[in-house]
Amino acid sequence: MTDREQGFTLIETLIAFLILSLGLMISTQTVALATKSLARAKEDRSILATLARIDEDLTFRNSGSFPRRGAEGDIRWDIRKEAVAEDEGAGFIVIRITSPTNRKFSFVRFLVSER
Repeated sequence: MTDREQGFTLIETLIAFLILSLGLMISTQTVALATKSLARAKEDRSILATLARIDEDLTFRNSGSFPRRGAEGDIRWDIRKEAVAEDEGAGFIVIRITSPTNRKFSFVRFLVSER
């Protein structure tokens, strides 16, 4: 046996190291993206739960005066009522919610006058 047949050459070792490094880099990026997506999904779920509580409050309880502001944990919300033309009963309510990461959401709830 010659020395050439006993082991790997330097170029073979470098190529193997390069392939391993690329695989690790791709795995790290995938984990980082999955973590970011999970955090955003949790935040979106919190926003929707807050919206559901606000909507329930507006539907089944005395809606009170407008504008109203409040917070649930790190989530801030603001509600205001807009009238449509001269009809006092008809209009819409704008609900603005700001997430802990400062993403802003706006929701509109329409009101119809009862006559």
